[in-house]
Amino acid sequence: MEKENKRRRIERRASRTSQKGAPDHLKFVSQPSGSPYDTAGKEAGYNYFDSAGEGTRVYIVDSGLAQDHEEFNEVQGDIGWIYGRPDSQAAENDFDDKRAHGTCMASCAVGRKDGVAKKASLTAVRVYREDDLAFERLIDALAQVYDDIIKRNLQGKAVISMSIGQFSITTDAYKDYMAAVEDAMAALTNGVIDGLDGAVVVAAGQDNTLAPDNQPAQLPATLVEQKCPKMIIVGGVDLTGAVADGTLEYKAGTTIDTMIWGPAEDVQCAIQNGYADDVSGTSPATAMTAGLIAYFMGEGNTGSEARELIFEHAYVRTPKSERTKRGMRNAISNGVECS
Repeated sequence: MEKENKRRRIERRASRTSQKGAPDHLKFVSQPSGSPYDTAGKEAGYNYFDSAGEGTRVYIVDSGLAQDHEEFNEVQGDIGWIYGRPDSQAAENDFDDKRAHGTCMASCAVGRKDGVAKKASLTAVRVYREDDLAFERLIDALAQVYDDIIKRNLQGKAVISMSIGQFSITTDAYKDYMAAVEDAMAALTNGVIDGLDGAVVVAAGQDNTLAPDNQPAQLPATLVEQKCPKMIIVGGVDLTGAVADGTLEYKAGTTIDTMIWGPAEDVQCAIQNGYADDVSGTSPATAMTAGLIAYFMGEGNTGSEARELIFEHAYVRTPKSERTKRGMRNAISNGVECS
């Protein structure tokens, strides 16, 4: 009965729409259950309820935003900016993204053509200085996001997306420092999830040459197992639903149950100077998952319900009879099936 009630929270919405000729990663999200991806055809669309995340806000914690890109012309309300401190590179009026990574992630979450939740609002949370990601800036930024959610009265309507990662400092001299860093990140993350009924989504990563046992090895993803059990961690699949090359994952026997999978190969997204590019990795899969949670929230679901729906609607794309030896995983779906 509970599962039926959850499904009704999606199906009761009346107005559906379709983005014809949508990029592959969006067609994947609304792919008809039980059918292989290639049956959708080149002209298939991205099908979704036209609430499309309205009334929610996605916080893209990354490298900034090229906010004058046409992908963001129709973003609802103001585009917010938060700067992790200390950041000597960026003044408060520096609206830019020199790495393009944050711009790409924002377009996957809320972009006009590439985004899952096209009516969600957006805040760019810049934590990088050039290619450097300092723990202090990330913690400060998360604290500002927490305050911003309260200020905007977005309890149950906010999603934090972190397609980022930084290795811990493992020398004995930094043991206490790293413990304090992890505790601070965990307190802020859990505060958003439990205290503000929000969602926090992080990338598993894909550099399996550096990760022990091919498991996530960078913060914040490493917090999931012991300190942030409700934080959602995202791995990558190709369009058949098979695990993408190099993606990291928690192995069977670990204590987490919040890992989900999303498109991670040749994902179309916005970059600087009005251009688009195709990117691969768990980063775009994470941003899409964040957008999908906002989409579910926009359908009138609470934050906790939206997090549950991510897992309820996920499924293995390729029929069992057609699966290869490569691992197949439950990948994100919006639960809408219409032509």
